[in-house]
Amino acid sequence: MFGIEIDLLAEKYVASRFNDRHQTEWPPHPSRLFSALVATWADANLAGEAHSDEGCILEWLENLGPPDIMCSWASERTLVVNFVPVNDTTANDPEILRDQVKVFEELLVANRSYDQAKKSTDTQAHAQAQNAIEKANKKAKDAAARANQVSRRLSEDRISARAGILPELRVRQARAFPTMVPEDPRVWFCWPEITADPKVLSRIDLMLARISRIGHSSSFVSCRTVTELPVVTNGIFKTYQTVAEGGELLVRVPSFGLLKALETEYERHRGTESRSLPSKIVGYKSIHSTSPEGVPPVMSDDWIILKFASDSPKLPLRHGLLVSKAVRGALMRYSTDPVPEVISGHVLGSPGIKTPPTSADHLSIAPLAHVGYAHAHGHIMGVALMLPRKAKDDDRRCVEDALAQWSAESQPREGLRLQLGDLGEPILQRVGDEPRPSSLKPSRWCRSSREWVSVTPVALDRHPGNLRDKRTDRRERALERASASIVKACRYAGLPEPCDVEIRLDSPLRGVPAPGGFEQYRVNNVNLVRFCVHVRLMFSEPVSGPVLLGAGRFNGYGLFSPVSTNRNEVSLSGSVKESFIGA
Repeated sequence: MFGIEIDLLAEKYVASRFNDRHQTEWPPHPSRLFSALVATWADANLAGEAHSDEGCILEWLENLGPPDIMCSWASERTLVVNFVPVNDTTANDPEILRDQVKVFEELLVANRSYDQAKKSTDTQAHAQAQNAIEKANKKAKDAAARANQVSRRLSEDRISARAGILPELRVRQARAFPTMVPEDPRVWFCWPEITADPKVLSRIDLMLARISRIGHSSSFVSCRTVTELPVVTNGIFKTYQTVAEGGELLVRVPSFGLLKALETEYERHRGTESRSLPSKIVGYKSIHSTSPEGVPPVMSDDWIILKFASDSPKLPLRHGLLVSKAVRGALMRYSTDPVPEVISGHVLGSPGIKTPPTSADHLSIAPLAHVGYAHAHGHIMGVALMLPRKAKDDDRRCVEDALAQWSAESQPREGLRLQLGDLGEPILQRVGDEPRPSSLKPSRWCRSSREWVSVTPVALDRHPGNLRDKRTDRRERALERASASIVKACRYAGLPEPCDVEIRLDSPLRGVPAPGGFEQYRVNNVNLVRFCVHVRLMFSEPVSGPVLLGAGRFNGYGLFSPVSTNRNEVSLSGSVKESFIGA
């Protein structure tokens, strides 16, 4: 394997998308790294410090094809508009700059030739080099004098424009710096089938060492080559791979002839125009890469998210079960007949014949609410459609087809009309690439953490007994049974066994009702009601989400949130020691 590791030294990545300056690029595009390599190579080559084979290495890199991209989850920092001084306002004034770029390049070449001539015994070559450097120095001084000279014929407007070279007099323009903050500051570009010669690796490392940033100038980096896949110790990273058609992510990658195109472009404008990034755009799809120590969750973090329209009624989280079941009902109604197993959760059978529940993992539908923050209102902001991690492309296509049919039956301009009986008919809209609240981002619910708390209550597989029994021995036995049920649910969900389970009957997070405030979870719409509790889980190692536990995990119950120590993010409400049963 051959790969390149990028370490974001400032633990942030500032770069805008190639087609939208107000949207953040994540993960970093391979084309950015290649362009950074070309830039450092060109600078070193101009200074006479580049090795002769570095150009060949760049051509070798551009022919490797699109790499796999491995990175952690990243949260998007709120976009803030700053007003900053523009660059030198005289940059396009021919009377000031003239042809200074060319003049000073000639001076640099003359100096290098003179240094080489001094080492030789050829007196004629030494004299010619001495004469060339004197001429280049004179041209540079003349160019600088012209740039500093203010002609009496200049108007006051031109003089004011030239004074704009001073930072305090420059015009300030609005600038936005889209920023991503990853959980882990490392990113890898990997070519699993490629093996590089150690000498080539050494030369590439020397080139990578000259790169100081990728993206914005504040995105400081340190880069190196790697020959083994990294060991993931902090939950699950996302790995992006190319796909033949479609792809959830459009990524710029180097391709054959890119180095030549960059050189040709530079020769045309000689640095007087903005840098261009000619590149090939390919589609990527995300998969999961796990560490030897960790176990991936059953459900994927590749979600389809539907948000409530702004004019829809505000629904509190206690109606989450009703919303989830209504969404599943709509998908089943607009799906093919018989309804696919991944949507219905039942074994596929003949149309109109009731079949038993499937034992395979299928679509989970969970309400996403604004909870856990200082001013959380607890309203449902949208719904997540979560496919199993091992779902096939046909499974996702079934869900997409049902959504398309649902949209066709509704008014497309409005969105997806959801029927909730007495609660009305709110409108759901599919979330795309537009900016969205944190609660509607998978990263909010899937990032790694050792501590997790339930947002919607966990429906236990059996009644544990009276958790408020006045007799200590019976209350403790009920707690043990409830904890054992949670541990078993973790195994079913593909999670490691927690090192600590705490059961609670009150609200764990701001904006979250107590278990009794939610709708009862009934089995097959009969009188059997599942006992529900809130839960706090502690794991010995960080675990990545989504964490969905219990009998209601496919219908919105048992959704957990990672707990952060950052006071601006999700935090527990109240005193943990006082509010947890058995603490």
